[in-house]
Amino acid sequence: MSAECLLPAKEARKRLGGISKMTEARWRRRGYLPEPVRVGPRNFYRESDIARLIEEGANA
Repeated sequence: MSAECLLPAKEARKRLGGISKMTEARWRRRGYLPEPVRVGPRNFYRESDIARLIEEGANA
């Protein structure tokens, strides 16, 4: 079993085209982004979830 890579929220926003924290929050509320994984006070996203979103956007 391989471990899932986690991206810090800042890196995830960068990979999603440099979106702002506000856009990240809006996308989460609208269901475009999954809820982040909390590690202490920081938010992380699964790398596979971000890659899927990028792929879906490229195919739209």
